[in-house]
Amino acid sequence: MGDIIKKKYKFINKGYIESKNICVYYKKDLLTVMGLFDKNKYNMFTILDNEMKVVDIVYEEDVIDGLKLHGNITLEEFMKIHE
Repeated sequence: MGDIIKKKYKFINKGYIESKNICVYYKKDLLTVMGLFDKNKYNMFTILDNEMKVVDIVYEEDVIDGLKLHGNITLEEFMKIHE
Protein backbone atom coordinates (compact mmCIF):
# COMPACT_ATOMS: atom_id res chain seq x y z
CA MET A 1 0.00 0.00 0.00
CA GLY A 2 2.90 2.35 0.73
CA ASP A 3 4.17 1.82 -2.80
CA ILE A 4 0.92 3.22 -4.19
CA ILE A 5 1.30 6.40 -2.13
CA LYS A 6 4.95 6.77 -3.23
CA LYS A 7 3.85 6.24 -6.83
CA LYS A 8 1.36 9.10 -6.52
CA TYR A 9 4.00 11.51 -5.20
CA LYS A 10 6.45 10.53 -7.96
CA PHE A 11 3.70 11.16 -10.50
CA ILE A 12 2.91 14.60 -9.09
CA ASN A 13 6.58 15.59 -8.87
CA LYS A 14 7.59 14.35 -12.33
CA GLY A 15 4.29 15.15 -14.04
CA TYR A 16 4.04 11.70 -15.64
CA ILE A 17 4.20 8.00 -14.81
CA GLU A 18 4.89 4.93 -16.91
CA SER A 19 2.00 2.51 -17.22
CA LYS A 20 1.70 -1.22 -17.64
CA ASN A 21 -1.21 -2.98 -19.30
CA ILE A 22 -1.79 -6.70 -18.73
CA CYS A 23 -4.53 -8.89 -20.17
CA VAL A 24 -6.23 -11.10 -17.57
CA TYR A 25 -8.78 -13.91 -17.87
CA TYR A 26 -12.15 -12.87 -16.41
CA LYS A 27 -12.36 -15.94 -14.12
CA LYS A 28 -9.26 -14.90 -12.14
CA ASP A 29 -9.66 -13.40 -8.66
CA LEU A 30 -8.70 -9.94 -7.44
CA LEU A 31 -5.74 -11.13 -5.34
CA THR A 32 -4.23 -12.79 -8.40
CA VAL A 33 -4.60 -9.52 -10.28
CA MET A 34 -3.06 -7.57 -7.41
CA GLY A 35 -0.09 -9.93 -7.53
CA LEU A 36 0.56 -8.67 -11.06
CA PHE A 37 0.98 -5.05 -9.92
CA ASP A 38 4.24 -3.38 -10.89
CA LYS A 39 5.00 -1.06 -7.98
CA ASN A 40 6.82 1.47 -10.17
CA LYS A 41 4.14 1.79 -12.86
CA TYR A 42 0.45 2.62 -13.10
CA ASN A 43 -1.32 -0.70 -13.71
CA MET A 44 -4.23 -1.25 -16.07
CA PHE A 45 -5.81 -4.62 -16.73
CA THR A 46 -7.66 -5.56 -19.88
CA ILE A 47 -10.14 -8.29 -18.98
CA LEU A 48 -10.63 -10.96 -21.65
CA ASP A 49 -13.29 -13.67 -21.99
CA ASN A 50 -12.98 -17.24 -23.30
CA GLU A 51 -12.77 -15.96 -26.87
CA MET A 52 -10.02 -13.48 -25.90
CA LYS A 53 -12.39 -10.58 -26.53
CA VAL A 54 -12.16 -7.48 -24.36
CA VAL A 55 -14.85 -7.49 -21.69
CA ASP A 56 -13.69 -4.57 -19.54
CA ILE A 57 -10.73 -2.48 -18.44
CA VAL A 58 -9.92 -2.38 -14.72
CA TYR A 59 -7.46 -0.01 -13.06
CA GLU A 60 -5.26 -0.67 -10.03
CA GLU A 61 -7.39 1.46 -7.71
CA ASP A 62 -10.47 -0.54 -8.78
CA VAL A 63 -8.74 -3.77 -7.74
CA ILE A 64 -7.77 -2.33 -4.35
CA ASP A 65 -11.25 -0.91 -3.72
CA GLY A 66 -12.82 -4.21 -4.80
CA LEU A 67 -10.70 -6.14 -2.33
CA LYS A 68 -11.56 -3.71 0.47
CA LEU A 69 -15.30 -3.77 -0.19
CA HIS A 70 -15.96 -7.29 -1.46
CA GLY A 71 -12.98 -9.45 -0.55
CA ASN A 72 -11.28 -11.80 -2.97
CA ILE A 73 -13.99 -12.18 -5.61
CA THR A 74 -13.47 -13.08 -9.26
CA LEU A 75 -13.20 -10.42 -11.93
CA GLU A 76 -16.46 -11.76 -13.36
CA GLU A 77 -18.27 -11.08 -10.06
CA PHE A 78 -16.52 -7.72 -9.72
CA MET A 79 -17.69 -6.60 -13.17
CA LYS A 80 -21.30 -7.62 -12.40
CA ILE A 81 -21.24 -5.54 -9.20
CA HIS A 82 -19.87 -2.50 -11.06
CA GLU A 83 -22.15 -2.49 -14.10
